[in-house]
Amino acid sequence: MITVEEFIQKHGIEMTAVRIEKRTDMDDVSDWAKDASHWTCTLAYRPHPMAPLRTMVTQFSQGSAHTDKPVVEDVLDSLMRDASALDCDSFEEWAGELGVDTDSRKAERTYRQCCLLGDQLSVQLLGNVLFEELRDEVEPQ
Repeated sequence: MITVEEFIQKHGIEMTAVRIEKRTDMDDVSDWAKDASHWTCTLAYRPHPMAPLRTMVTQFSQGSAHTDKPVVEDVLDSLMRDASALDCDSFEEWAGELGVDTDSRKAERTYRQCCLLGDQLSVQLLGNVLFEELRDEVEPQ
């Protein structure tokens, strides 16, 4: 197993982050979301020097105690955890593993968003081979 940081260094993954007022991909009106900092993050990876740059744009939030921009290690780790929803055959299985109410529409939206992020991480940024390496060989933070 390798760390997320080692994976990023090995493959030259980079990221830029731009602060935004609120996230547009979720309807969280909790006190935590109101106090958190929200970011649009663009991750970039070039499979080899002559290949086109592959990018993925995602939104990321961090609690109010975090005063600096997010770092690529935290964003990729979060995406990797979200992508684990793809390991489940259904929402009900995912909800059962997390102890989430299977009657919750909000939970089902979260599951679908996690699956979408996993697909984007695989298709847009990493490609299938590197995505499998991330899932099989990288230890979450």
